Amino acid sequence: MKIFALTLAALASAQKNKNKNNKNNNYAPTTDAPTTEPNYPGTDAPGPYGGGAGGAYGDPHFMVKSPSQSALCFDFNPSEGTDMNLLVDPLTALSISATAKGRDNGKVFMDSIHFASPGGAHLEFDIDGVHVAGLGDAVVTSAHPLTGAQSYGDINFIEKWSVDGLHEHTKVQIEDGPVFIIKGNLKKESLSFAVEDTEGISNRSRGIIGQFIRDDSYFIADNGDDTATVTSGGMSVEATRENFHHTSNCWVINDEDMLFMMANL
Repeated sequence: MKIFALTLAALASAQKNKNKNNKNNNYAPTTDAPTTEPNYPGTDAPGPYGGGAGGAYGDPHFMVKSPSQSALCFDFNPSEGTDMNLLVDPLTALSISATAKGRDNGKVFMDSIHFASPGGAHLEFDIDGVHVAGLGDAVVTSAHPLTGAQSYGDINFIEKWSVDGLHEHTKVQIEDGPVFIIKGNLKKESLSFAVEDTEGISNRSRGIIGQFIRDDSYFIADNGDDTATVTSGGMSVEATRENFHHTSNCWVINDEDMLFMMANL
């Protein structure tokens, strides 16, 4: 299993705090409720392994990036209770989805994220923590004494804790495959999702994020004056370069135009 890139000091701190807070029941949460705001990926460089990148945040809004193009940003406003396919890879059988939950103010937020791995393991993240299923009597392994890494089938994950015992994020790796980060906002009771490493994701991947992190999935023609034409699947829409939520310098596509383009991919 590839060891995640965290410092030994941070890992030791995470392990110390995790021992006080972690619950290892098979279908029970294994973390305390998420508490931190998401860190938004930059838009001017490819992912850390030279591939695509993508993230889904809060209410929800998205950033996606193919290996050869600048990032695209857009809002997506599903109905309450909608299950959104974030990434589906038919070649590996990896599937990641999120469920939208409505609020009294009329907004919709992602409140749970679901992983189904090639090996049949299921992980669900919600505001209460991590839940596992799908492998019968199998249980989550004990945390590694140095890294804090745990495994459930072919899904490996590390829970990162701050020095004051607060949960910061959970990093998830599919065995010999991609890496993802889950963060949460306790106040808003919402989650965020980011692709950190696209290794092992095929060019047949689909989903709101999956279809745009593939090679040559879209092309941006800069028109000047901070406008561009984005072409994907034979469809073209207009985009404007601007700051988008916490992401700076992103090509922003109107949500209706984005729905039109995704429907024709």
